[in-house]
Amino acid sequence: MEYAHPEPSEVSAVGSSHFNPRVGRYPRPGSVRGQVLADLLDHKVLSALDAVYGSSTTRLAPAILVLKRYGWRIESVNQAVGTLDGRVAYVAFYFMRAADKSLALQVGAGEWIRTVRQARAAQRQHAMQCKAEAAKWNKQRAVDPRQHDLWGRYETI
Repeated sequence: MEYAHPEPSEVSAVGSSHFNPRVGRYPRPGSVRGQVLADLLDHKVLSALDAVYGSSTTRLAPAILVLKRYGWRIESVNQAVGTLDGRVAYVAFYFMRAADKSLALQVGAGEWIRTVRQARAAQRQHAMQCKAEAAKWNKQRAVDPRQHDLWGRYETI
């Protein structure tokens, strides 16, 4: 089932002629793209903020773009939302149509989704180690003496 690329099949849609919801190629189960696709196939609607909390990424749009290149039919809608600082901003919400999800589940996506959930859970077991490793790398990196830290102070080498 890993990296399956099933043949598209013809499905009848109510009120329209035949169409081919294409079942695309699956990304690696342990990847952010894998988590995003699993969430979409699992009937979730995702925004960038959902990706921050659910997939630990601030880059949902590029993941969606790659999944589309893999052949997945992912749709989006932009909605106006009020912000805490008194503005109105547009946020993209990504989803998959029911017929596309249904077809994917018919050809084995359910098993793949379980694989993704297991792989991501296994990765999360190493989260504290990775945070410690990142802190170590940041401490060892060479810093331009003119570079400010996040709070506007100069860092020392």
